[in-house]
Amino acid sequence: MNENTQKALELLNEKKAVLVLCKEGDIQIFEKDSIKSLVSLCNSGKDYYGYSCAIKSAGRAAAFLLVNLEVTEVYAVNLQKLAVNVLDRAEIAYTTENKFENFSKIADKGAPEKAFSEEGSGTAETTEFLEKIENAVVRSGSALVALQDIRRALS
Repeated sequence: MNENTQKALELLNEKKAVLVLCKEGDIQIFEKDSIKSLVSLCNSGKDYYGYSCAIKSAGRAAAFLLVNLEVTEVYAVNLQKLAVNVLDRAEIAYTTENKFENFSKIADKGAPEKAFSEEGSGTAETTEFLEKIENAVVRSGSALVALQDIRRALS
């Protein structure tokens, strides 16, 4: 685990956050809704290449968004097995405490029973962003499934 990932993990735990991005002192902390936060980061236009990420729970939708951001390393407290495939294909290094099949199986371990929040979903900005991804993505099974997960989460 690199220094940026270690710092992101420390802040994830200290700040009770759900998502932290870190690169050489540039730190972004998010306390709610990791999917909505990741979509917002993708829409920001900022270059996140080389950033490290610490995240509480990551499914394949979150993994796909992290690939889109071009982070180079991910620490996930809980990591869905399907997300592992997405990260592996993108050659993004990852570390996890717990691999799981689906979010409902880790609900009793403190992770959210539902992967996504409905708060603030379905915005025109989000829809436009998803259409851009769909137009750009290579039509592979896991990428399309991740897009469907993101759409479902934000609609």
